[in-house]
This record gives sequence, structure tokens and C-alpha cells, in this order.
Amino acid sequence: MSLYEAKLRGIATEVKSGKADLLTNQLKMFISEATSKGLINFAHGLFKNPSTGLSMSLSEAIKNGLLITDFANSTNSEVTFDHNAPTISLGEAIQHCFDMKKKTFYNQSVKKNLTLEQAVSQHWINGNDIIFDVLSSQQRTVSDAIKEGILDGKTLEYHVTSTHSSYFLIDAAKEGLVAVFPEIEQSDVTYTLRETIDSGIYQKETSLFVELSTHQHITIFR
Repeated sequence: MSLYEAKLRGIATEVKSGKADLLTNQLKMFISEATSKGLINFAHGLFKNPSTGLSMSLSEAIKNGLLITDFANSTNSEVTFDHNAPTISLGEAIQHCFDMKKKTFYNQSVKKNLTLEQAVSQHWINGNDIIFDVLSSQQRTVSDAIKEGILDGKTLEYHVTSTHSSYFLIDAAKEGLVAVFPEIEQSDVTYTLRETIDSGIYQKETSLFVELSTHQHITIFR
């Protein structure tokens, strides 16, 4: 889904504040949207703002509300979830397969309730998804978080290392303490013309496009 379509459907909205240019007239979006658009750079812990082409730390983007970590209402109702998919992201599993009372995930393919640890070990839930601790800016895979005891593979209790406190993972995400990113696959990111105009990639003053990876100004032909 384009950012323009997301705005129309209420999934992404504009954030307007008096804080610097990075936070003025910006779109806020869910983690999955930002990841699918190639706006997340885990190597440097950065989020590239599509409206300005400028980057800020992931922690800063989350704290300022540009990246939404809450699992609630983050699902696009027009996208059909495949319950029989061989591998799904942790975010999808929480939104579509999680039993809050049992703290388990129902795998429709095998007709079983699985703990997170079991689901990851069976490669049904992707263990390569990223757990990002907002306060410390530390990141690790879901598999590593379970192995290190940061994330309880049975109860989904998440340990915030910087404060030495524990939260239920869904609550921690709702409070902006942790973010779960789907595994990033390297691919070329493309935008619709409408999206480049709405997000500021296309600059009407110069009739040029801002290439997000280099901040260079280019024409439509290059």
C-alpha cells in the first residue's frame, strides 16, 4: 500500500509539531509499512523519513511517534492473511494467531497451539524477525532474544534491559518500549508518482526527485 493510500484509509496520518524540520508535516506509519518501503537501516539503527529524505535514529522516530510500535489496528483489512503460510512474522502471528488467555499461537496447518519458543523452533514464526529495545537502542533477532532470556518464549514477558523491568510483549510495544520488525529482505524500493509527491520525494520547486539513499536530486529519467 502506498503512503498516499494509507493516509486516505487512516492507517498513516500527518504529524505536525514545532520540533525541527524532521518532525514537521511528517507521516507516521506502522513498523511493517516502514520496513516494506525500505526506510529502516538496521546497520546504522536509522529511520529515513520519506517526507524529507533525512534520517533519524529508530529510537527517536519511535519516541516522537513517527514509527508506531503498537500491534493493535496495524493490520490492513484489505490484505488477506494466509493462515497456511509455512512461515509468518511475529507481528502477523500476534495479530492473527495469538490466544491471549493461553499465551499460545494457533497453527492452523498442524491444528496445534504452540508457544512462541515452539513456533520459532519449528520455523513457523520467523526467528529472524528483529526485536528492538527503544530505550537502549539494542537490537537482536527473536531467536536470540529467547536464547538470551530477554524474551520469554512461553509467557511473552519482555525484559527491558535498561530499566531491569519486565512487561508483557504486547504491552511493551503499546507503550513504545519495544518494536518488532519483520526480517528485512534486500530489494529495490519503488514509489508511485502520487506517493513521491505526497511524501516530499518529488520537489515541485525544482521539478526533481530526492534519492533517499544518497539525498541526491535526480530527474525522472535518472
